[in-house]
Amino acid sequence: MLTGDPVTLDRVRGRQRLGPGWVSLVVQRAVARLWADGAVDARRVAAAYGRRRDALLAALAERGVAAHGRSGMNVWIPVPDETGAVARLLHAGWAVAPGARFRLTAPPGIRVTVSTLTPADTGPLADAVASALGPGTGRGYV
Repeated sequence: MLTGDPVTLDRVRGRQRLGPGWVSLVVQRAVARLWADGAVDARRVAAAYGRRRDALLAALAERGVAAHGRSGMNVWIPVPDETGAVARLLHAGWAVAPGARFRLTAPPGIRVTVSTLTPADTGPLADAVASALGPGTGRGYV
């Protein structure tokens, strides 16, 4: 089962066409059982993601980093060089995803998932992103 706006649903369907196009029956049954048993409060989960997402967006904005994310558990940050930004953030201890596989016509960017982001990590992550997007150290070759 999947829900979302028409554009997101279309993108997911397109991605599924690239692979097996199905989700494991075991995973489907587990999710159905969790919902049926009331083990997951979807509104509460969505609200938690929203708070984390909004906190990261605000922290990035304070550092002059343009980013957006209206729903879900991800923040999109436009970058001039996806590979470089991902590598610099990984070197700083942060794992983010290059945006190439998540975009169709958008310019380069990185996708940051906030699902496990704690309030204590928000500032340091925003600092790391701002640093990763800042001017490079520049190297000379002889």
